[in-house]
Amino acid sequence: MPVILRKEGIQRILSVIAVISPEDSSSFLRAIFRETKTHGFNKVDLNVISDMTYPQFVAEAREAMLENIDLSLSIYMWKKDETDKFLSFLDKATQPAGLLFYCSEKEKGSLSRLKDKIPNKLKAALVRDLCAT
Repeated sequence: MPVILRKEGIQRILSVIAVISPEDSSSFLRAIFRETKTHGFNKVDLNVISDMTYPQFVAEAREAMLENIDLSLSIYMWKKDETDKFLSFLDKATQPAGLLFYCSEKEKGSLSRLKDKIPNKLKAALVRDLCAT
């Protein structure tokens, strides 16, 4: 595997689109942080589509966030019925250096339908699809 050097001051942003169930939040975040570091990114824009509230998610994922305090993290929580709002947000967001998909086992169908609606300019930055495995 090639070594990726990071230059100080340059933010390499990984945009993560995840559809998860509440019980998977802690293991999900650890997997995301592992992928972020493996691919040389230093900032994560995390878009979580779930029925959890923001405080619930942070409470569940607190330990994983503290273990990876060296990474910059932005969390955006979306309800499952807010996909149009989410897609509009994606259109206006800055182009990330990488894109990663993640889903819980029982949410594969939801993310599959959402992937079809994501703009191709964003899909071009796909680093890994953890939902396909």
